[in-house]
Amino acid sequence: MTDYDLNRLGPLEFEHMIQALAGAEFGVSVSVFGAGKDGGREATFHGQVPGLDFVSPIVADTIQPYGIVQAKSLRWATDTREAGLDIDTATKSELNKFLIQHGQDEPLRKPKPDFYVIATNVRLTAASGTGTLDIVESTLRNHEVSLKGYAVWHYEKICRLLEKHGSVRRAYASFVTPGDVLDRVMEMLGEGSAASIAPVLKNHAALQIAAREKIKLESADLDGRTETSLSLVGIDLSATNADGKHVDVVKKLLEAGDRSLRGSHENAPTSAYLIIGGPGQGKSTLGQILCQSYRYALLSDISRSTPNIDLAISRTAARLKTLGLSTPNNRRWPFFLELASYAKHLADDPSVTVTEFIASQLIAQRARVTSAQVWSWISSWPWVLVLDGLDEVPASGNRDLVTSQLNAFITEVRLKDWDVLVVCTTRPQGYTDEFSEFSPTTLELRPLTLDRAISYARNLVRVRYAEDKELIDQILLKLRTSAKTPHVVRLMTTPLQVTIMTVLLEKLNEVPSTRHELFDGYYRAIYGRESIRPGALGQSLKTYHEQVDWVHERVAFTLQELAEIDGKRQTKIPATAVTEMFVARLSNDGYSEENSERISSQLETASRHRLVLLVPSGIEDVTFEVQSLQEYMAARALSDGNIESVLDRIRILAPSAYWRHTLRLTLGRVYSQRTQDRDALVTTLMSLDSDDQRSRFLGYGAQIATDLLRDDFAISKPLHRRLLLTHALSQLQLWPIDDHRHLASLCRVVLTGGDSEAATLVEAKLREAISSSAPAHLSANIILKNLLRTKGKSRAFAKRTLAQTRDQQWDNVDRALPGSTSVGDLFDAAAPHADLTVEEAANYESISNLLHQTRLPVAETIEQLTTHASRSNSHESTIWLSTALGKEGAIPALLKIAAHVPLKDALAPIAFREALIRHDQKAQRTMRHYSHFYSTRGTDLTDAAPRLRDA
Repeated sequence: MTDYDLNRLGPLEFEHMIQALAGAEFGVSVSVFGAGKDGGREATFHGQVPGLDFVSPIVADTIQPYGIVQAKSLRWATDTREAGLDIDTATKSELNKFLIQHGQDEPLRKPKPDFYVIATNVRLTAASGTGTLDIVESTLRNHEVSLKGYAVWHYEKICRLLEKHGSVRRAYASFVTPGDVLDRVMEMLGEGSAASIAPVLKNHAALQIAAREKIKLESADLDGRTETSLSLVGIDLSATNADGKHVDVVKKLLEAGDRSLRGSHENAPTSAYLIIGGPGQGKSTLGQILCQSYRYALLSDISRSTPNIDLAISRTAARLKTLGLSTPNNRRWPFFLELASYAKHLADDPSVTVTEFIASQLIAQRARVTSAQVWSWISSWPWVLVLDGLDEVPASGNRDLVTSQLNAFITEVRLKDWDVLVVCTTRPQGYTDEFSEFSPTTLELRPLTLDRAISYARNLVRVRYAEDKELIDQILLKLRTSAKTPHVVRLMTTPLQVTIMTVLLEKLNEVPSTRHELFDGYYRAIYGRESIRPGALGQSLKTYHEQVDWVHERVAFTLQELAEIDGKRQTKIPATAVTEMFVARLSNDGYSEENSERISSQLETASRHRLVLLVPSGIEDVTFEVQSLQEYMAARALSDGNIESVLDRIRILAPSAYWRHTLRLTLGRVYSQRTQDRDALVTTLMSLDSDDQRSRFLGYGAQIATDLLRDDFAISKPLHRRLLLTHALSQLQLWPIDDHRHLASLCRVVLTGGDSEAATLVEAKLREAISSSAPAHLSANIILKNLLRTKGKSRAFAKRTLAQTRDQQWDNVDRALPGSTSVGDLFDAAAPHADLTVEEAANYESISNLLHQTRLPVAETIEQLTTHASRSNSHESTIWLSTALGKEGAIPALLKIAAHVPLKDALAPIAFREALIRHDQKAQRTMRHYSHFYSTRGTDLTDAAPRLRDA
């Protein structure tokens, strides 16, 4: 007989299990109740059922008897007798509620039960007369409620019921299996495909907990000085949820994972989470910490393994304790799925399902399984599935196919009532609600606070320089001194930035002031360290600095470009391609063919180990280990050449969310290093939205201006900052979309900053907007209500402005809206005022059916409209509108109509603007569209991209 571990079950999961056991034991006469006010019952039943002790006989011709099942759990009770007495007290309290108490006209609960089953995870003692089992049974037998029958399901009884009812035992096996859980899977699940692969999966979990110890560069090991372990420096990060509350991400996810997420359980919590964070903010690392936590939970009770595995297990346990994270009670099987890799497989074979891909990855990680066995394991055992990096799958590629396959998988999970916690990660740029099918809970990562950044840096430095206490003290002193400067604080808001800062502080006395300078300083520091090493490589780096820089930039740009062309992230290129680049550049610089090949061979050999930022990937390939460093090098490539060419590239890339981070680094580099071109650069940024009606409607330039100002762009030039601020505030004239929260954040910073002229500008533009056109009124309303949630000057201004401005536009409209509406309904009403040409009217008519299928929520108050407008429409709700935009001539007609939509119908042009932005993201912005890019780079490599793609 097995003694099951019932302590791992939380109160709600214990109730669910008791409901399932009652249904299995008593049959179809059982009714279950969800969490909340259930009237003191987890389940009810009618008629006589097996296993009851009868107090009085049941007369055959009486009304069918009524029974109640009540669950009472105590977690981690240490004093068995005291716990048993607590259960007796709770039982009396529950039964008393069926009696009329003093001063009451009727009982708190009714009807009064004939039968009563109390279920508890407490071990009730069996000593005759004095044991807690006899005490509880005496209460049931003798209570004034006058039960006709009762049963006590205590710990031992529940264990026997679990042995009897295999389906219930299997459903809760991840909670209740004692000891080495993966060793006992066969016993818990019985024979079958899932149980048969348990030994393979145990071995896989053990290998992975050691293999995943090496942390990604965004968190620690940037310069190869020492290999840093996730379990030594990994941290939990704070995020903001949809309610505006701050939560620690891993803690929140582990709490969610300790619940059963089967849809059949009443009030089951959300089973999907979306983590949104910027470059280097630690999204992937959070996913790895989550998976390591579950691997530890699965392996914590195994006997000794290899030294590396045992060390990883003990370190992970210690790290969880340090971070204040509990070991998961629901021992889910973890899998970390890189979406870029899945996209690459789908590009080769569009029919590969998520389950088939997981099986292929397990095989690659030395686990011999079939997709059928994986499918069986998912259906039989709780999982946590981390879907990492949607932003690394370009919208211009096969992102739609990736999300379609993911949605199909999630649909299967829910229809078949599997217990799977899904965690997705993405950057905010370019995310257009592709995961709406999951109905995920969104967690948006917050910048590191200064205290948390310094704490992380302190731990990181102590691990990386463990044998050099003097150096540790020097770096930490520099860090504390630098942290007193505001611009440095703003460069320590992500784990990647903090890591780079610790590297720079080892070499430099003065720290960078901008994001670009931070990356640039890091590259110079690593290059300098590599070049002073003895031997041929150090000498080559000194001699061929210009060529090495060029190859880094070219490799980075090529990988970025190919990802957009092919629709899948290119994570590596052949080392032989690097050789070809060196040969081409050295030949162009006048080296002989023999010398070019000799030098290139030396540098290519170095790249197979480490060549500054290029690191090996497998045996034959090289890569950038961190996406942000690849984007930095691609930005260097984009910013090279004559200014007319650079500005041309900026105009082409401005609409692309895929290129947005690279573009921000490009703009920062041009502004800081080409001072003579600053005016031209700012003028170009301000002109991005003035070319035509479409560019004015979308406002990409204003969005970029907002991002740059939040990055402290042109921090030393107030004139340029105010010009960009004016352009950023032009978004107030546009129909608001989700990006308006970034504008609200910028307004808050300006209003509370030291530039009184800039603050006056913000106040004037907001007051002007709220009394202006429909889109401006709604945009200003959203910004001001966002500012109401802040403190100090910004809140006071928002409160004062809203109090002075009545929603006259809203007061004057007819709000007798139908129960539901569509983009077509609302655009039809505005179309007669748009002065469409005959051709435009015909084009609009051709897409009318698609527009009427795009459903929208109804807003009956300005508050409801503001709420709906500040949230993105779901990807599913705008799919018909997106299809309409593909029709020839549709967009010009819709742009004209959108300009005449009144405030009450704002959700239609908002949906149109979001859909048009999504439509634009599918367009490739590759530099191959103009070949002069290559000639300005010093040699003509126009055919490099297709050759590398073939390789």
